[in-house]
Amino acid sequence: MDMDWINVRNFVKFLKIFYNVTLKFSGSSYITSNAFFRELATLHVSLTTMMNKGDYHMASMAIRMRDKFNKYWGNIDNMNWFLFVAILLDPRYKLKYVSFGLFTIYGSDPSFVKRMTEKIEDTLHLLYKQYAHSSLEHTSKDKDSIQDNTFMQLDGEDDPGELLESQFAKHLEEEQCPESKSEVTRYLFDGCEKLSKDFDVLKWWKSSSSKYLILSKIAKDVLAIQVSTIASESAFSTSGRVIDAFRSSLSPKMVEALICTQDWLRATPQIDLCAIMKDIEKFEEFEKGK
Repeated sequence: MDMDWINVRNFVKFLKIFYNVTLKFSGSSYITSNAFFRELATLHVSLTTMMNKGDYHMASMAIRMRDKFNKYWGNIDNMNWFLFVAILLDPRYKLKYVSFGLFTIYGSDPSFVKRMTEKIEDTLHLLYKQYAHSSLEHTSKDKDSIQDNTFMQLDGEDDPGELLESQFAKHLEEEQCPESKSEVTRYLFDGCEKLSKDFDVLKWWKSSSSKYLILSKIAKDVLAIQVSTIASESAFSTSGRVIDAFRSSLSPKMVEALICTQDWLRATPQIDLCAIMKDIEKFEEFEKGK
């Protein structure tokens, strides 16, 4: 009987790891995509540790769970690369942590780790090219205007040879300038931020948007991805309660306002509606010139 209780305690500790991971992934008021890979590595380490323990029942259970784990994460073709890109876009980890985590999980196959690391980095580069394409369309118009100005200068009295050399000197300065390198290359080359639980990755990207103009746009879209479908399913369930047989003619904007207001009221800290209404009244009086 005592042995059974010991097994139960060990089993509860083991399940608590999955419980904590589930809670982190189920959050809807904070980003979860950048935590995916770290928790994945944690689960793998926990399963490996349990398999190597002397307890037969716990080890056999861990082996079966490891087989299920490999079913989803053992094949490179079944993986969602955006979830791996999200950890790259966390300035505390970047590519170094990806390589470390992949080696922790798939260390028995170094070639597989190398291919995955290259694939993840290539995915980020491809995203960067796609996002930069629209920006290049705008900048191409500016370059055309610069070339037109150059030809206008050549039509003047200045020496064409000197003008051409000055343009070449400017071109060399742009080529040698660090800013001319890809944002992805500069970002991955820069050092990682210090590990801190209070670190706000969204604020970091907001403050670094001037340095990484295109990469910050990628981070805004990728980090918005939720690992769990609980948030989206909850939104659909809420909309089903808002729109019923008696309120079927609500406009999409009104439905969005009702759902967002409900979410804000349930959030912490609680919103002070009285203070907000007073502020609105002050703004209205100010607009009327009172």
